[in-house]
This record gives sequence, structure tokens and C-alpha cells, in this order.
Amino acid sequence: MIHLILQGKGGVGKTFVSSLLTQYMMSKYEKVSAFDTDSVNPTFSQYKALNVRRIDLMDGSKINERNLDVLIEAFLTEDADQIIVDNGASSFVPFSNYLVENEVIGMLQDAGKSLVVHTILEGGQGMNDTLQGLNVLAKYFNNIFVWQNLYYGAISYEGKTFEETKVYNNNKEKILGMVILGDRSKDTFGKDVENMLKYKLSFEEIKSDTRFRAMSVQRLGIFKKDIFDQLSRFF
Repeated sequence: MIHLILQGKGGVGKTFVSSLLTQYMMSKYEKVSAFDTDSVNPTFSQYKALNVRRIDLMDGSKINERNLDVLIEAFLTEDADQIIVDNGASSFVPFSNYLVENEVIGMLQDAGKSLVVHTILEGGQGMNDTLQGLNVLAKYFNNIFVWQNLYYGAISYEGKTFEETKVYNNNKEKILGMVILGDRSKDTFGKDVENMLKYKLSFEEIKSDTRFRAMSVQRLGIFKKDIFDQLSRFF
């Protein structure tokens, strides 16, 4: 299975989601491959424990279609149970267009490969932009997996939950599942997650890292179990 993390708005947690998804898949499968295609902010490739490979999809302000060809070739030939790809905001539109114009999804299906598109919804000021990103993806892709990042606020509109909004109801047949992120204390769980992100560490690495005290390790273990339990309902 191939997992693409796509969202047109930057700073919503794509790399964080990529790291969580990769660690979850590594806990279940022996062969997991991860790629960082973010040309502007390639932080996913800085997670040493995840063995992330970088492929730069942008050539200046233009998409590098030859490098995209290399990535698709990896999808077809990689000896992996799961493949995770973190894609940057700058290449969101051209990457999506490339997949559609070159009929890549059908090509992958013919090769026996399934594709899941993961997207992040952000509460607060970024909510409308991320909802629009979901709308764009739903025009072209099935099997969309939604991550609700509640760190900056709930995903709601005029008192309605996400599941009650027009965006959800118009696209619900294409939504494979959802995970909730960030509905815990910012002062404890939030700070611990921020530090894990800052140092680009996996859940296993923080256990032996002296910068993380016992209660931070405990809280991150609770956070990990929550996310992994949610993902286990679908993957």
C-alpha cells in the first residue's frame, strides 16, 4: 500500500503525520519505505531512525517531472509492504496534476498496488484553507484518510462538527477514515510532542534520550498508543 500525505497549506503537520504513520507501519510490517519530497522544508528526511529517502520534486518554481518519474518507478519496484511519502505544500498542485494527467492511480492498480491519500485538517485560522485542500483532493482521488489536527482549535463551522459540514457530506463516500490529533493538554502533552518534533526523534528514541524525563516519556507513550489504536481500525 502507498500512502501519500498531501495538503496545500504549509505548517499543518504533514511531516508529523508522516512520522506517525511510518512508525505505526514499522510496528506492524517488516518492510516499510519512506520518502521526503518536500523541496522547501525537507524535515521528514531528518528522522534518522525512519531511514527516509529524499527526492526533490521541484526545479526552482517548476515541478521536476523526471524526478516524479523516479518516484513512481519506486512505487512499482520497491520491495516494501508499505510506502509513505511526505509531500510539500509547494508541489501539492503540480504533484496532484501529475498523478491525474499520467493516470498513475490506474497504473498502480494494474500493478496490484493500492493508494491512500492522507490529508490534514487544521483548527483555528487555517481551517478553511485545509478544508479547501480536502475538496480539491476529493475531486481526483478516492480512499482519502483525514487527520484532524485540533492543536489550534476544533474543526467546526458555525457550531457544526466536521462530520456535520457540507465539506464532509459532499465527500464522505471518498473518506476512508479519520484520526484525531491534539485533543490533550498543550502544557504537558503538547510540549512533549513539540520537543519530539524539535529533535526529530521517534517514540523509541525518546525512551533513552536524557532530554526527556520520565513523565514526558509516559505521556508520549500514551499519545502513541492513542494514535496507533486509531490507525489500527483502518490499517
